[in-house]
Amino acid sequence: MNNHMEFSLFALAEKITQDGIVDGFEVQILKERFFKNGVINRDEADFFFKVNDTVTGIKNDAFWGSLFVDALTDHFLNDTKSPGSIDKSEGQYLLRKICKDGKVDDLELRLLVSIISIAKTCPMDLIDFAMEAMKARIIRDGFIDDYEVEMVQKLIYGNGANDDRGVDRAKANFLFDLNDQAAGMPNSPTWKGLFVEAVGKHVLEDGISPGVVNEGTVDWLIERVSADGEIDENEKVLLEFIKNNAREIESGLE
Repeated sequence: MNNHMEFSLFALAEKITQDGIVDGFEVQILKERFFKNGVINRDEADFFFKVNDTVTGIKNDAFWGSLFVDALTDHFLNDTKSPGSIDKSEGQYLLRKICKDGKVDDLELRLLVSIISIAKTCPMDLIDFAMEAMKARIIRDGFIDDYEVEMVQKLIYGNGANDDRGVDRAKANFLFDLNDQAAGMPNSPTWKGLFVEAVGKHVLEDGISPGVVNEGTVDWLIERVSADGEIDENEKVLLEFIKNNAREIESGLE
């Protein structure tokens, strides 16, 4: 493929994917071609999505994933229209490309997390979509490993996922859903800490009455810790954390 610089994007995609994998030599070819001018344009972004959809689930070279995520993160965040942020149009394009084949694969989820962790702002529907995709991954796995804890942490605290609401109710519900799904499983030791810290922030660091757990929040907490019929160890630690750090707790939580 010595004349790869002369191929059209369509022809290059056909060449790359004809054996069903992206190998190490092909990764180097793609780096040479697409990072030559330092800018990934929309046609080239389409190319990366097309190749990934074709080889999804196949044993590709380990550096293909990094190239896919880095190239597309660069495309979305280093554009001239909304540098550093994902605007509505970019968010719609990203969701459309990811949903095209009816599934969110590991690289597409990594891309979403990468963008949300770096961007200054992101549309809420993109963040909600990423959290649902993360939830689906953990449901498939049945437990939460170190890598997944890191990804969840970026979704909760990443630049694009943060605004003046901090850890909002949607994120807190997301964390409870994950904890319920993986309760009693051999999860990463770091999962408990993230769950307790983030939900604790939601309960205790609201902008209206910080440190006060009001009646509405008490009702929500009771509903969430009782949702699966039992209070697991992580939920017990969370409740103890809230008890020890709240200035005031409305009756009912005891």
